[in-house]
Amino acid sequence: MAALLALAAAWWAGDQDARTGLPHTAGEVGQLARAFDGMASALQQRQAETRAAEEALRASEERLRLLVEQLPAVIWTTDRNLRFTSSQGAGLARLGLRPNQVVGHSLGEYFRTDDPDYPPIAAHRAALAGESVAYDLELNGRAYQSHVEPLRNGAGQTVGVLGIALDVTERRRAEESIRQAEARYCALFNGVPVGLYRTTTAGRILDANRALVEMLGYPDREALLAVPAQHVYARPEDRRAWQEQLEQHGVARLEIQLRRLDGTPIWVEDYGQAIRDESGQVLYYEGSIQDITERKRAEEAIRALIITAPWTTVPT
Repeated sequence: MAALLALAAAWWAGDQDARTGLPHTAGEVGQLARAFDGMASALQQRQAETRAAEEALRASEERLRLLVEQLPAVIWTTDRNLRFTSSQGAGLARLGLRPNQVVGHSLGEYFRTDDPDYPPIAAHRAALAGESVAYDLELNGRAYQSHVEPLRNGAGQTVGVLGIALDVTERRRAEESIRQAEARYCALFNGVPVGLYRTTTAGRILDANRALVEMLGYPDREALLAVPAQHVYARPEDRRAWQEQLEQHGVARLEIQLRRLDGTPIWVEDYGQAIRDESGQVLYYEGSIQDITERKRAEEAIRALIITAPWTTVPT
């Protein structure tokens, strides 16, 4: 019994490696020793597992803390009175704030308004009612894309709001630059007095500017894009010849006849080129078309004049 009491005392003192040291015989003392030693081993194993789990939890919490602190965003929580209970994230610096600096302040105090329709306040109120809400916000000259949702406890009760805001200023500026560039391109594309086009190798019209739409007599761009390219050629063999030049030389320049929507033929000068990918595969054709019908008429009139002129008649 002294060995069993010594084991209990050792465990109480924190020595988890202590054992009775008694043989596990069939007698009463041996059975007690086996039970005590087995219990000691089980407790030691459980405590080791608990320590490992606690260490894993601490490591996970540390990784989460570092992630939240370094995330290029702002993450915050509020209570049900819409007072900040936390604020983290590298994005705070651009707002001139330190982590948790706004804790204890209300949304109204931070935004300097109690207007319930102000987007952040309205979104937080909706989150308290159980909704997930996204909204855009401009603050301190920066553009933010924000999302809030209910913050719930273990029992599923809403105890506040959880929010995240991403700084999308640079993306918005890039999108605006692209939009302006596209607007300039469209203005140029539709403003030149020469027909411009893009078609697939199979003959589908991908794009056409206003000058080409008007030149061919179609009511709008969509109506022209709805017809195959072959349909606008007065002679289908002209497109085949034009396409052969493109395939062989990469560019083609031909004077050909096209057909307007009403069937009227017009003479045009078509300058096209084949656009290829890095492997040399043709992606599409693009080019310009200029109406030379009047020039052709003038040339024909001159030829007719020359043929019928008196000085061209051989005397008999």
